[in-house]
This record gives sequence, structure tokens and C-alpha cells, in this order.
Amino acid sequence: RIRKDWDMSAPAEKDTYKNAIAAAVDSGDYIKIVEMHTEMRSEMEAHRQCMFVYWHRLFLAVFENMLRGQGPQFACVTVPYFNWIVAAARATAGTCSSFADCMAITEELGGSSNGTEVTLNINGEENFGRCVSEPPLNHFCQLSSLNGTACARCLPRSDWSQAPIPSSTTYASIRQQVFKGKSIGQMSPLVHANLDGTMGTFASPAEPLFWSHHAMIDLLHTIFHKCRVGT
Repeated sequence: RIRKDWDMSAPAEKDTYKNAIAAAVDSGDYIKIVEMHTEMRSEMEAHRQCMFVYWHRLFLAVFENMLRGQGPQFACVTVPYFNWIVAAARATAGTCSSFADCMAITEELGGSSNGTEVTLNINGEENFGRCVSEPPLNHFCQLSSLNGTACARCLPRSDWSQAPIPSSTTYASIRQQVFKGKSIGQMSPLVHANLDGTMGTFASPAEPLFWSHHAMIDLLHTIFHKCRVGT
């Protein structure tokens, strides 16, 4: 199994991935993963010590295995990565200006232009934005204790047409951060902050882009390891 850039994935692969997310939400497994990230002790382990990258690598692997467990049709699913280095290059070239129009993944995972503004509590985290109900978000349920009509069936997102690509995601900046930086304190949090909405809270794993964002970080960690540590 090989993770791919979303833009390099075939339409059928994209559909399979979205269907796997929908199936995981319907089974109740997806929200349990989200609740792990919002639980106080887990959140401290994930973000308040030096193992951020490794914690999220394991979290990502658990998520992928959970998706594969939703049925034999999902046995080969991997999380496609969100290549914001390409987005930054396009923005620098002037061909686009925001997360909404610089990358297909933002639109193809539901976009941010439709939905009523709401504040949605996801396991104790308040999330504000347009509650987008495009697939697979139309399956979303905000608590493992809820089902049926009690579920939101949408996810809050900010207006991504107003979300700039962080300068910290350019090739030059990423190269410096990966090989000379003391942390990933630029690339990771600024993508979260600029996308905002659910991505701006500790309930961010509810947002499908979270997983593709961390798949990209994991890719960069793999590059660092191969170049600096060895295979």
C-alpha cells in the first residue's frame, strides 16, 4: 500500500476513500478516533511533548487500519496526502490565491462555500463555521453517544476562499524546516489556523483534511529520516 498525493489519485481511488470515511462514520468508529484526540490526556501526549510527529504517525496508522476494517472493498485504502507545497508554488506563481482554489482536495472533499453558519460541539470542543453537508460530511455525527436525527450530518468549515496559503509551506521554507529547523512549529499549526473552522480546534480529526494534512507531515518526516538517518 502506498499513500498518494490527492492530485495523483484516480477518480475511483478518491471515491473509495470518501466512501470509506462515510462507512466509518456510519459504523461509529470515526467519531471514536476523534474523541481520542480531544480527550485531555491524549491531547497532552499528542501536542505537549517532543513526540508530536511520532504520536500522529501512530494515530494516522490507526486511522488507516480503521478505514480498512470497514469492509473488504476498503482493504487497500491509504490516506492521500494534502500537498500544500504545490499549493504554495501555485499561489506564488499567481495562478490561485487560497486553499479553496489552489488544491483540488479542498473542493473534492466537500468545499466550504455551502452551508449554514453554526456552532457545533464535538466532544466538548466548540466548532464554528458553515456546516458543510457535501459527501462524505453528510454522514458526520458529533458524538459517539448520538445517532439518527440527533447527528449534525454536516461539519463546520470556514470560508476557504479567504484562507491564504502560509508562506511556511513554500518549498524553500519546508526544506529549511525539515533539515535545519528545531520543530515543525511553522508548517503544521499554520495550515490548521488558516483553514480554521473544525481544523482550528482539537476536534480537527473530525475534518477529513486533517488526515491528509498529517499524511503530508508524515511524508516529510520520512524524507528527513531517509536523508539524515538512513533507511
